[in-house]
Amino acid sequence: MKQRSLFISLLLGLLLFNALPAEELVILEAFSSSDHKAFTDMYSAFECNVDTSGAVWIHYSLTRDDSWPQFIVTRYSPGQGSQTSELGAYYGIGGWYDPVVCRLDGTTMVSQVFVSNDYGRKKQYHELTSLNYSADKFKRVQYPGGASNTSLLHVRKMTDTTASSFSMDWDKNGDPVSVKFLNNFALYPLWPDDYDGPFLETDTLWVSSTLATFVYDERLPKSDFMAAVYRHWEDEYWKFACVNNEKVLFEDADILASDIENLQLHTTKTQFVLSWRDANQSVLSYVTYTPGTNNLSQPVSYYTSPADSLESLKHHEVVMDEKNIYLQFPLLKTAGKSESTQWSAIVRHTITRSELAISKSDTLISFTGPQAFSAHRLTCKSGSAHSLLVTNDGQMSQLLYSGPIDL
Repeated sequence: MKQRSLFISLLLGLLLFNALPAEELVILEAFSSSDHKAFTDMYSAFECNVDTSGAVWIHYSLTRDDSWPQFIVTRYSPGQGSQTSELGAYYGIGGWYDPVVCRLDGTTMVSQVFVSNDYGRKKQYHELTSLNYSADKFKRVQYPGGASNTSLLHVRKMTDTTASSFSMDWDKNGDPVSVKFLNNFALYPLWPDDYDGPFLETDTLWVSSTLATFVYDERLPKSDFMAAVYRHWEDEYWKFACVNNEKVLFEDADILASDIENLQLHTTKTQFVLSWRDANQSVLSYVTYTPGTNNLSQPVSYYTSPADSLESLKHHEVVMDEKNIYLQFPLLKTAGKSESTQWSAIVRHTITRSELAISKSDTLISFTGPQAFSAHRLTCKSGSAHSLLVTNDGQMSQLLYSGPIDL
C-alpha cells in the first residue's frame, strides 16, 4: 500500500483498516487529534473530480478546534504532489456557506460559495473562484453584483464575464418563493461591499410553477444544456425542467413520486440521469433525459439489495457513463443501524448498463476498529471509477483515494 501523508510517523500502527488489492487505497491527507482539526461532518463540501491532465480535484471541509469548518479545494497531480486553496469558512454571522463545484473545464475548476451578512439567507452575495494550478497557480474571483435575497445554486459561466444559473428566491422571512433560471448576467471583479448595490441584472428565462425547498441542478459537459429537479416539501411529485440558456426545452410536472429517497441528478456526455432509492428501500432505479432528442426514458431498476443484507443503500453514491453504472455503498455491522459509526466496510460495484449485471466488485476499505465519522464520494472519467473516502477513528482523520490514477 502506498502512503503519502502529512504525518507518516503517526500513521504507523494507527491504521485501523485493511484495503483489498483490487485497487490500492492511497492516503492523501491525515490529521492527528492533537492538530486541532478533523473530519467530523462534510457540511456540503465533499466532491471529487478528475481533470483532463489526470489530476484529482477534491472539495472538502475540515472542522477546526473552534468548531467552525474550513472549506478547502486541493488538486492532486500524479507525481507532482498537491496544491491547496481555501474557499472561506463558516463563522456564523457573516460566514461563507455551501461550497460547490460549478464546472471543471480542462484543468480549470470553477467553484462558488455564498456569503451572508446575517443568519439565514435574507442578505447574501456569491463568490465565484476559478483555479488553475497548472497555469502558475492562476486564481480569479468574480461576483454577480452586490447582495440580495436570491440564492444561485451553481453559477455557470457562459463567457469570460457572463454567467447563468438556476436560483431560489426568498421572502423577507427567509421562506422560499420560487425557482428561476436567470441567464446572461454580468460577473464583476470587485468585492461587493455595497450591500445595496446592483445585483443580477439579468433576464428570467424560466420560473417554476410551485415553491421549492429541494432543488438539484446540473449542466451537461461541453454544452449549454442545464437542468433542475425540484420539489416543495408539501408537493406530491418531483418536477423537472431543462433549458439551453436561450429557451426552455422540456418540463415535466410529475417526473417522480415524492416518496422516493436518495434522489441524485447526474450527467453523462449526452444525458441527464435522475437516480433514486425506491420506497421499499431495497431497489435502486434511474431515468434519463436526452436533450439532443428531447427524450425521457422509462424507469430502469438497476440494483436490488439481497434479502437480509447488511448493505446500506440509504448512503449509496452512484455515477454513470455511457457503458457502466458505478455504485458505491457501506456495509453495516448491524441491520437497521445505518449511521456512519456503524459501517464495517465500503464496497463499489461496476454494473453494465446493457445487461444490468455486476462486472466488477471491490471492497475499498474494511474497518477493523470503531469510527467516529466516515463518508464517501464517487466520480467517473474515461471509463474508470474514482472513489474518495474520509475516516475519523477518534485519534486520526484521513482522506483516502481509490482509483486508476497513481497519486
